[in-house]
Amino acid sequence: MTRSLVAAALVALLACDGPATTPPFETPAQPAPNPDPDPPPAGPTRCGDASTVFTEAAALPADAGLVALVATGDAGLDSALLRLERHARGGDSGLSVPTAFVLGQWRWEVPMVRGAFAAIGVDAGMLASVQTGTLRLWAAPLGCPADAVIAGLARDFEVADKGATAIATPRDRTRFAHDVVVRTDAVVLCPPGTGRRVLAAWERPWPTAAGISLRQRAFDLEPSALRIAIRETGILAESATDARSGDHLLRVDGERLDATLAP
Repeated sequence: MTRSLVAAALVALLACDGPATTPPFETPAQPAPNPDPDPPPAGPTRCGDASTVFTEAAALPADAGLVALVATGDAGLDSALLRLERHARGGDSGLSVPTAFVLGQWRWEVPMVRGAFAAIGVDAGMLASVQTGTLRLWAAPLGCPADAVIAGLARDFEVADKGATAIATPRDRTRFAHDVVVRTDAVVLCPPGTGRRVLAAWERPWPTAAGISLRQRAFDLEPSALRIAIRETGILAESATDARSGDHLLRVDGERLDATLAP
């Protein structure tokens, strides 16, 4: 076959095959993402809100020597705490030295207590500071079923469920300093190992012959940022001129502090 015939044959063959085509581009299939094997734990279920308050004195221990009601949503609370600090440290309040020291710390202690309650899912429009015997406690009204709070605590606490009440002990005290007592009407932050004493304090009755309890005196004060009732038995502040006995009543808001001595 001559060269011209070979060339003609190649041209004819290419014409029959048609133009070369490029296959379309295909995106490689992406593997499905693996689910997170260890998702972050959910936060505690929220219990209560700004409308959750103590509505009656019976929600607090009857034999308390100090009862204070703190309105956490009051716009004047910060100013009231500062005013209380100045009163307690002023030297002429008539308060005992231990009481003056305690009240003088509340400007920084109250925000810390609110944070501790928030960390366990408890929100409220009111907190109560209670001193019963040697125990100094903070309590919040319960704004949801007690079982919901107990279930939330079980994640980070050892919970001793006692039916209508429970005592919760943190597994890691570097993360939470208090034990927690849960009642049907209140949640209480208490010192480590004192849960049973707290429950006993709540159960002690108030003898009718003893007159008006401090908890009732606190609730009888006109609503304000701070309402405090104190029964003094200790050494009075340095410049106090007399050993004034009786129940000290304090009502504090952002504008003024009213102090009276109840008979």
